[in-house]
Amino acid sequence: MSKTASIVGFLSLSGVVVARKYLNNNIETEDGENKYRSVLSESRSLFQKSFDQVTFLSKQALSKIDKQNDLNLSARDGVEPSSSSLDGTKDRFSSDDSSRNVFRITKGLAELLQNEQSNQKFSKSLENDLNVTFKAWYKILHHDEGRYSSNRPPGRFQDSLNDSFDGISSIEYYENRNIAANEELKRILYKFLVIAHKMTQKENPRFTFIRDVLALVAETITLAPERGSFYNFLLPIACGRFLCSVTLNKNHRSLLLQNQKLMQVLKDWSESKTLSCLSLIGQNCLWNLDNVDAQIPNGIFIWEPSSNDEKGSKDGKTLDVVWFHGLNGSAFYTWRHAGIKFDNFLTSWPIDWLLKDLPHNVRFIFMDYDTLTVEANLEIYQDGRCVKMENIVEARARELHEKMKVIQRNKGSANPVLLIGHSMGGLIIKQMLMLDEQEKHSSKNPVFHNLSGILFLSTPHFGSPIAKKLGKLPSAWVRGSKTLSQLGDYGTCSLLNFNFVKLMLTMPEVDVLSVAESLPTKFALGASFVVVPVVSAYPGFGKFRILKSDHVNVCKARDNNSDSLYQLVKDFVLLHVPSDVEELDFYKSINPNYMYSFVSLGLN
Repeated sequence: MSKTASIVGFLSLSGVVVARKYLNNNIETEDGENKYRSVLSESRSLFQKSFDQVTFLSKQALSKIDKQNDLNLSARDGVEPSSSSLDGTKDRFSSDDSSRNVFRITKGLAELLQNEQSNQKFSKSLENDLNVTFKAWYKILHHDEGRYSSNRPPGRFQDSLNDSFDGISSIEYYENRNIAANEELKRILYKFLVIAHKMTQKENPRFTFIRDVLALVAETITLAPERGSFYNFLLPIACGRFLCSVTLNKNHRSLLLQNQKLMQVLKDWSESKTLSCLSLIGQNCLWNLDNVDAQIPNGIFIWEPSSNDEKGSKDGKTLDVVWFHGLNGSAFYTWRHAGIKFDNFLTSWPIDWLLKDLPHNVRFIFMDYDTLTVEANLEIYQDGRCVKMENIVEARARELHEKMKVIQRNKGSANPVLLIGHSMGGLIIKQMLMLDEQEKHSSKNPVFHNLSGILFLSTPHFGSPIAKKLGKLPSAWVRGSKTLSQLGDYGTCSLLNFNFVKLMLTMPEVDVLSVAESLPTKFALGASFVVVPVVSAYPGFGKFRILKSDHVNVCKARDNNSDSLYQLVKDFVLLHVPSDVEELDFYKSINPNYMYSFVSLGLN
């Protein structure tokens, strides 16, 4: 309120100064009483016009403040805006059919979630996610309640100032605002889908809720993708995650089987040759529907070797290559092709390229887990009860460790295992090995009893200085600040690494290769930092290599010919594939020189 009053006062004073300056300049250069009166009248007219415009802006600003207060009260009490505001918002997103469909789907999903929230009690973390997303949704609905004659959506105070003057064209700005509004709407739809996915995992949603959400998911998948739109590529992933969670629920599985439209979508995804991530989701969903007694746990996606592939032998053991992403990563977009931001966002270089250069008996297992929602991350379920953890890496490691047990029980446990982790994923790998060692001493079957090798990609074995600094900032400024503070803590990371090295000294058969970044990563406002320094990327054990890459792209291959990361990963995997005499041709291309040196530079 005080800020708005200050702006209005400044504009009022500016109008007076302009009028007086205009008057004084003309008085000094012109003579005659008649001319003086003419200039005085013109100056008064200019001042009155400025005063009227400032009065109009001040009233509009005060009205906007009152409506914002009403919005906050509505969000707090869970009351939706009036239907008139919905009609206005529909007009705002009426530039094309896709935008109207996004608004309609988002509105329908919001109503379903609100009804479900009123009928049952959610966990604290899920309740917080719902309230934050509802507040953003109500803000979009409220945005158009103050529409005025210029037919433009109201925005910042400067926008209203521009509109109050005649002769100023705002068509280009209007189009940009619409694009931004559509992206914000898709972001909210994505958040709603993520919440629905979490509900199917940890809550017990009603049968009708799942049925209605499945109908909206079918419509979301059919939205025409827009080139360069970030959330247009994330929405199918959110839908796929929800479908995977539905396949694991025996009470809701029948709803998906009855939806012919979604079943056809899953079949098309599984057969896709260009969208690897969607193909991964489609295959997992169809597997879970067909194999009720051997289902794949939520958050794990398996790419099985094709039975039609003529390469390699089908009689030997299969090498399981397990991929762990880092902070704010995903099983889907972390391993995309390097240099790709939006176009072909659903690609995966391990599936698109690496599998074609490997023998038949290699299977990829991609881990997908949340790393930013702190409260949810610290809640894990063991033996049917919720356990609160203090360390986010340990919480994720315990959860994934239990899921790997299910995979081995359903898919076999005799396969050799190769672990690949980027950044925080490497810390999770080490923590899982510590848990495995504890179970070995407690007469339980360890998960990684047949471990073959570990590949670390820019893992902060001794913490990350930039993560430590960012972790000290308020959570309102930096998302996941608590996670960052733990990743940057030298003591915690060093203790974990000490225990890991001590364990590896007892397992000489396990190959350890660490890769470091050498280029700074670009952040907002032009800042750039090396996220994981070389001294932190080497755990003090095993082989080591430095690549010419930053932290984000150190896990992304640019091509399958000359890229250093691709050649390194391919050769490292080939060295651990159970080989037969018929498969020796696959190993002729291996260049093991750097594999057996202490340090090797790949600065190509």
